[in-house]
Parts: sequence; structure tokens; C-alpha cells
Amino acid sequence: MNDKRIERIFKQTFSQKIGTTLRSIWQSITRGWTDVDLRDLDILIARDMLPKLRRFQELNDCIPGGLTEEEWKAILEQICRAFEFICQEKEKIVEHKKDIDKGLELFVKHYFDLWR
Repeated sequence: MNDKRIERIFKQTFSQKIGTTLRSIWQSITRGWTDVDLRDLDILIARDMLPKLRRFQELNDCIPGGLTEEEWKAILEQICRAFEFICQEKEKIVEHKKDIDKGLELFVKHYFDLWR
């Protein structure tokens, strides 16, 4: 390759990276998330939900009808663990697939029970 071609490729690549970075900064400021975040939306949602679910677990003093306090605590723990596993590396997600599936199933089932 000649020097001019290398220089052109470098400038093009550099300007694309700058443009992408500036676009991501703008998106983050104006809407709180970037298009890059959408690559792993499952992980983004899990990371956002997990601390809220853990805090809910700590503060929760309401038990859905038909459940004992111990059952409700166990359900909340399974839900939180599912979100924890999702936040881990992709390989670990495969290892804990059954736990994740069960936790997400409970999350859907008890979604409207997540109130204080």
C-alpha cells in the first residue's frame, strides 16, 4: 500500500470513531442511553433492575395474597438471582440457564406484586 492510501484509510477510520463517540455522548446526554447499549439490551435491563429489586427486597413489607412471608422472600431471591446471572458473562448465563428461566418466570408471574 502506498502512503497516501494508508493516510486516507486512517483519516476515514479516525473520523468514523470520533463521529461514533460524539454521537454516543450526545445520545447519552439527551436520552440517557445510547444505540450501543441496544447491542446487549438484556444485560442493560438486568443491570438497571437488579439494584432496584435488591432494595425492594430489603424494604418490602407487603406480601401478596396466598403466599407466606418465607415463600415471598424465596421468590424475590430467585428473581434477583436470575438478574444477577444475566449481568454476568455470556458463558455463565448458559451455565445458569435453568435458574434464569425460573427467576424470569417468577418475575413475570409476580410483576404486579412488586409494590410496597
